[in-house]
Amino acid sequence: MRPIHALFSAALVALSFSAVACGGADEGSNADDSNSADVTAAKPVTLSHSDNKKTVKVTAGQKVQLTLSQNASTGYMWMITSEGGLAAATQTTTPGDVKKPGSSGTDTFTWKTTGKSGKHTITLILQRPWAETSPPAETFTVTLDIASSAPASKMCGGFAGIQCGAGEFCSYSKVAACGAGDMSGTCEPTPDMCPMVVMPVCGCDGKTYNNSCEANRGHVSVSADGPCVHQK
Repeated sequence: MRPIHALFSAALVALSFSAVACGGADEGSNADDSNSADVTAAKPVTLSHSDNKKTVKVTAGQKVQLTLSQNASTGYMWMITSEGGLAAATQTTTPGDVKKPGSSGTDTFTWKTTGKSGKHTITLILQRPWAETSPPAETFTVTLDIASSAPASKMCGGFAGIQCGAGEFCSYSKVAACGAGDMSGTCEPTPDMCPMVVMPVCGCDGKTYNNSCEANRGHVSVSADGPCVHQK
């Protein structure tokens, strides 16, 4: 009986060492995961309709989630007209209560702020997609004041005429006046897709675009709201 008991005890000891080893592997895995921005960044900044026209402080790396009510039965939907130089948002739609026909649902837009700093103004409009020439039923704007936790965006333009990389355009603030007087801008991501919304802007190339996103998609910063007075 003693040999069998000794063998059983050895097996328990081996299992204990195995569990410790597995626990160590898990800890190493978690440590690796903690290096990613999504894990180490603070919880997302959540916004709602009450934040319209406000400036909200954000730390670079935080996600920003904006939730707005919408009623699909009316044909109106929220559309982004400007993402303020941030990468395109992801969107999720939650329908209204199926037991209450006509009840409102919500649209949630999520932006990432990793590697960004400064002020970025986001604009959305509530409009019927097939009536883009009509004034929007509602406009929502919010300015994200992002405190940098990483190197600032690359400078472009200026006296040296620094160019942006592939997939970027040189974004000038209104004060920089499209780089006049050797003013500089910052390299921002070029949008992949834009909403079919007509809110004309004048590009730094002297051409009129349907909206600021369309101008940025053409690697052009916006000079002023509204159509250009004298097009090139």
